[in-house]
This record gives sequence, structure tokens and C-alpha cells, in this order.
Amino acid sequence: MEGFAATGEIRSVGARLDANRCLTGADLRNEDGPCLTLDRASIGSLKASGVTVVVGRISLAGTTVSGGILLEGAYLDNSRDSCLLVERSTFRGPQRLRYLQARGEVRISNSRTFGRVLLGDAVLDNPGAVALRFTRNEVGSDVVCGGMTVHGEGRFVGTQITLGLDLEGAVLANPGAALDARGLQAAELALLPGRDVDGTVILERVRVGLLRDDPGRWPRPLRVNGLTYTVLESRCSAHDRALLGRVWGLLQDVTVRFGYKPWRAATWPVVLLAIGGVVYSVSPPPPLKPGESPHFNAWFCLQLPTALVREWRPHPELQRS
Repeated sequence: MEGFAATGEIRSVGARLDANRCLTGADLRNEDGPCLTLDRASIGSLKASGVTVVVGRISLAGTTVSGGILLEGAYLDNSRDSCLLVERSTFRGPQRLRYLQARGEVRISNSRTFGRVLLGDAVLDNPGAVALRFTRNEVGSDVVCGGMTVHGEGRFVGTQITLGLDLEGAVLANPGAALDARGLQAAELALLPGRDVDGTVILERVRVGLLRDDPGRWPRPLRVNGLTYTVLESRCSAHDRALLGRVWGLLQDVTVRFGYKPWRAATWPVVLLAIGGVVYSVSPPPPLKPGESPHFNAWFCLQLPTALVREWRPHPELQRS
């Protein structure tokens, strides 16, 4: 069924299909309701990358998927209601929703996913309403939303994630609540948006092991009542990281050529000794007791560490042990 077009509803309610349902590149439309209904069905997997839903909804309510769902690069448009409805469903594999473009609400609730949930670089548009409702779910791996853009509310209320929720590089904007994660439980939360959050962030009763954040990106309306974490890791801005990286790279390049010219490390003591000898020969350090100290010689710089090594003796307690 790859690349076909359909007007109206495709229904597989309660169906038992061990095979994969393939709708890659399909063009679906139904102005009167869902265009694809897999409620209470049991299928191998749903492969619908690049599918286009001009108007209508994809519905998986009470669905069991032994594999995963693939909606990468899909375009879903149902601004009047939810464009993707997943409710009380079970996925043995991942949910791949990267590069998804959605107008309307993407609703994934009360479901269990044993694999990863991938929403990287998705664009979800439902201004003034909920654009992503990912609530009361159980995820056995991680939820990756890196680079995701949400115009509308992103909601993760009551969700339990075994690994982490990654919002690094995400763009969150909504006149009211931009991010509502009340009651979220995860091993890690990366709250590192790509730009300043436009809207309120609600982290009430959130429980995470590691909280990674960028204080410079925290919004003014921030609600953290009951937030608990074990480790807080603050990150510098991308500009600061890039600057530090360039400085460190330049230092390695000048000193040891990133390890390809380790002999350079041996030349630095000689260079520093020569510089020190010239400087102190021109302007010798003042003696502690004028008239009693010998004339300054640059070779003292080399003899001093040698004498320290020669005269060093271990502590008596260490000798007895």
C-alpha cells in the first residue's frame, strides 16, 4: 500500500495482523473524521514514513504493536482536533516520529512503550492549545526531543521514563504554559532548549536523578514546587563551549600537535629556561642579603630542580613501612 491515495476512512478496528501495515508515502484524507483507524487492533508494526494526512486523524486506541511505529517525515494536518491519537496502546518497539510535521494535537497518553520515543527535529504546531500531549505514559528507554519545535503546549504530565527526557535544542513557545511536566519521573532530564523558552515551565513534583539545565535559558515564569533531583549539572552556553573548545584545541595544536608531535613537550622546558635566563640576566632578581649572594647565573634555573631531586628523602614513617 505504498504511495497510494485514499479519501475517507480506512478501518481495521479489532483486526489481528501479524504482518506490518505499510503506508509509506501514502496520501490520506477524511474531512468527516479519522482517515486511518487501528483501534483495538494487533499488528506487527506501522510503517508510514512520509505519509501525508491533508485533513483527518490517525487513531491507535487500545492497539497492540509487536514492533514499533514509523512516522518519520510524515505530515499530519487536523487543526480542528488531534491529528495523531494514541491511547491505552502498547508498543514493543520504538516510536519513530523524527521530522514529523503536525498541525493540531499529537496525543500519546496512557500507553506503554518498551523502546525509544524519538521526536527529534519534529515541528508541532497548535498555538494557544496543547500541541504535544505525552501524558501518563510508561517508557522503557528514553524520550528524545532534541531540536523539536513546539508552538503550543508541550505536556509530559505523569509520565515515567526509565532513562531520560532530552529537550536539548528544543524550541518551546506558548502564550500560557510552554512546558508542563508535573509528576514526571525520569533518570535524567535535559532541559537545554535551543533558545529562551517563551511561556511558563512547570516542573512541580518532578523526580529525576540528573537534572541538566542552562540557567541562562530558564524562563521567568518557572514553577518548581516539589521538584527533586539527585545531581544538578549546569551547562555553559553553546557560545562559551565553542570558545573554550577553540582555546583548548589551539593549546593542543601549539604544544603537542594533538599528540602527533609529542617531542614538542620536551622542547618547552628548554624554551622556558632560555626565556627565563634572558629575562633574569637583563634584570636579575634582588638578593635577600646584598653583598653576600653570588652573581645570578641563568644555569641556576636548571640546577635547582636537579638539586631538589637529589636531596629529597622519604619521610621516616614511609621508610619503616
